Amino acid sequence: ASLYQRFWGKKIEKVGNLTYSKKTTENDFYGSLELLVSIFPNGELDEIKIIESSGHVILDREAISVLKMSSSFAPFPDNIIQICNLIEIILILSFQKNACWSF
Repeated sequence: ASLYQRFWGKKIEKVGNLTYSKKTTENDFYGSLELLVSIFPNGELDEIKIIESSGHVILDREAISVLKMSSSFAPFPDNIIQICNLIEIILILSFQKNACWSF
C-alpha cells in the first residue's frame, strides 16, 4: 500500500504544481491543510473530507480541486485488492510562498 500511496502522491504533486492558482499566490494565501481521501479499487475517488482547514477557504477549495483533477488514479494492485475494497489516505498539503506544491 505504501508504494501505491507514493505513486498516488507524486501524481497529485505534479498536477498541483502545474495548476496551482495564481489567485492564491497573488493574494498571499499560504498554509497547510489535512484531508482524508477515500479511493475505490478501480482508482476512482470516493470521498474527500477536510480534517483540518488551512484557514483559507480558497486554499481548501484549491486542494480539493487538484485532487479531483488528478483522478482517476491507478487501480489497486492485486495484493491490495485481496485485503481491502477502499483505501483511505490522510494527506497533508502545504501551500508555501516561493515553493512548489507539496504534500
